[in-house]
Amino acid sequence: MLLNPLIKDPDYTAFASHLFIATSNLPDCAKFILRKWLHKLPCDVFDSLVHSIQQYITCSVYKESSIEPFISSATIILNDLFIVFQDRFNVVVDSSNDGNNNALTMMEVDKKESSSSCNGNSNNSDNSSHSKSEVRLPTKLTFNDFENDAINEEIDLKEDFRTWYLSRRENMQRNRAPSDFGDRKMRFSFCLYPFILDAAAKANILRYEASVEQQKNQRQSFMEHMMPNGLGQFTVRADVMYLVLKVRRDHIVEDTLTKVDSKPNSDLKKPLKIIFEGEEGVDEGGVKKEFFQVMLRNLLDPNYGMFLYNEKSRQLWFNCDTFENPVKYHLFGTLLGLAIYNQVILDIHFPLVVFKRLVEGNKYTPTLEDLKEIDVDIYKSLEMILTCDDASLVGSTFEISRKSMFGEIINTELKPGGADIDVSNENREEFVQLYVKHLLVDSVLKQYDAFRRGFQRVCDSKPFTFFRADELELLICGSPNLDFYDLEEGTLYEGFETSSQVVLDFWDIVHNEMTEKERRLLLTFATGSDRAPIKGLGELKFVIARAGPNSDQLPTSHTCFNHLLLPEYDSRTKLKKNLMLAITQSEGFGLM
Repeated sequence: MLLNPLIKDPDYTAFASHLFIATSNLPDCAKFILRKWLHKLPCDVFDSLVHSIQQYITCSVYKESSIEPFISSATIILNDLFIVFQDRFNVVVDSSNDGNNNALTMMEVDKKESSSSCNGNSNNSDNSSHSKSEVRLPTKLTFNDFENDAINEEIDLKEDFRTWYLSRRENMQRNRAPSDFGDRKMRFSFCLYPFILDAAAKANILRYEASVEQQKNQRQSFMEHMMPNGLGQFTVRADVMYLVLKVRRDHIVEDTLTKVDSKPNSDLKKPLKIIFEGEEGVDEGGVKKEFFQVMLRNLLDPNYGMFLYNEKSRQLWFNCDTFENPVKYHLFGTLLGLAIYNQVILDIHFPLVVFKRLVEGNKYTPTLEDLKEIDVDIYKSLEMILTCDDASLVGSTFEISRKSMFGEIINTELKPGGADIDVSNENREEFVQLYVKHLLVDSVLKQYDAFRRGFQRVCDSKPFTFFRADELELLICGSPNLDFYDLEEGTLYEGFETSSQVVLDFWDIVHNEMTEKERRLLLTFATGSDRAPIKGLGELKFVIARAGPNSDQLPTSHTCFNHLLLPEYDSRTKLKKNLMLAITQSEGFGLM
């Protein structure tokens, strides 16, 4: 019935609706059989079915159909397809997600159902014969094919989050497992099926959750610290309502470490306010952004030696030879969490494997492809060992050597007795696996573990499990995809008008005369980062301000406020010359 072409026909919407409602209400044992059948569908048939259900959901949203039972039932069917899709790619998923339907892989479903009363036989041969090698068929689908634009753009996801949040709280109050996704009493919410949400929608849900948690913590602090003043009015200190960090610029790392370590985890989710000791000014966002910029500049300074920078890949990696205390890595992880909760994009460049491990934890095993971003030379050497005709000719053993940053030669056995085990065609895959594990896990275990624990001090809530690794990177570091027409459309002006000649010349130069690299330099010069917010440059609050009349002064910037200051140059040629000098020969910091 699901393959009936009529479900694509708008004239047969009623037929599709009743089919999806009936299928979504199948008992678990019947769904198990359905998924096994879906696993056997040819690639084109499986992919077409996903697109058909997505089309039904989209049409239903724009027709303003009721979410329940119509859109919800189709979403539940799409979830079954998503489970099968994950197995076809052998994707590891966090099984703690809200709902075993969303989290279980096919193998896990096999184990679960083989012991259920549905089939009445825990040794059912049909179950036990299932293997991933038999069912992992090709598919052209990607994760993006399961996201639905209509839901992300038209549905009130704030209200949807509220439904999900209250339902989870009610379940907890009843001492029931909030992750019981198959419970029919659980109210429907798209938060239960996060695969259908795009990264921007998930980021919004995270902000809704952050707002709820911050308000809850503020209310609790208010009640605990409320005190009467001389007029009999009740007041509360600002440092109770906010996470206030008062730091000295010349001791910013040490002061931040001391202040943050002294705070309970719940305080870290309050809105952040920064005070630089001895400096006047109210933190309305700019000081906060400057704080993160200065902190990153210090912690990533080569003199600290916490991270190594690879010139070829332009990526940072943990320094296994560092003498720095792990508490500095813990602080760095906490800073990433604070930046997320306070919507500050950080100009850091970690390989994707860092975000994979943050999302999936110990269930993720780094691969040779992960090493490619960190050290392409070692990657090529290991790839050669895997693909050459005779690996024994390489002359390697299961003992590896490296030169430390102090010039010392350090030998490490990848397994007991490794110095006496030669690499051959028979064991080369094991050798590469152990080599990768040593480089990406074992050698930096102390540093990464401290970093992860610091991150999780702040980022321990359920919405974080909605994100894939690439989406978490977007959330922290912003998007590398830059649309400067979107930036122009959202730009505000101080002292200029949109019709001012300098403004017209500026945007014409940006769009038509700058290279992609130069546009990124301009963005870094003006904002402190060459990345866009998760929704794109149109979301950036960018301001072009007049910096006096025509002069020879170069453009300046206040990166903490996303302000670009331009003198009112009297010619296009002068504007372009000075602008290019500013972005290519200056760091661009004129901090307010």
